[in-house]
Amino acid sequence: MRWSTTPSPPQPPPEVDSEAATLTRSGTFSRPVLVTAPPGDVDRIFVVEHAGRVVIVDRGAVRAVPFLDIRSEVYLTNEPGFLSIAFAPDFPSSGLVYALYNMRRGNGDLRLAEYRVSPADPNVLDPTTGRTVLEIPKPWENHN
Repeated sequence: MRWSTTPSPPQPPPEVDSEAATLTRSGTFSRPVLVTAPPGDVDRIFVVEHAGRVVIVDRGAVRAVPFLDIRSEVYLTNEPGFLSIAFAPDFPSSGLVYALYNMRRGNGDLRLAEYRVSPADPNVLDPTTGRTVLEIPKPWENHN
């Protein structure tokens, strides 16, 4: 007698009625790579653009001033660029955000930097608070 060790396939996800969600165009973005939001924030979404900006969509409207603009620091080519942000778990109290991007150094070496929300405006990170958490030299330009 042979016993099968192959698990049975998982059940497919439940069907979702197409009327369950509504999509509304809220802006035009340049090479968006991530859409995210801070913990508990239901009014704003944050769009990370590959060139080095994070734009806020606040209750469906794009804010004129970016949350973060570090285009002058980001090495942008095909794969390298601004890759991601992450909000600290205690973001509402700490105001800390982490950004991962390719620097204008070496082969687009990676930098993980910590930024703090501006005391004057909760919709803007203060670029002068940028603190390097980790840097990773890259032997090649691609494959971040």
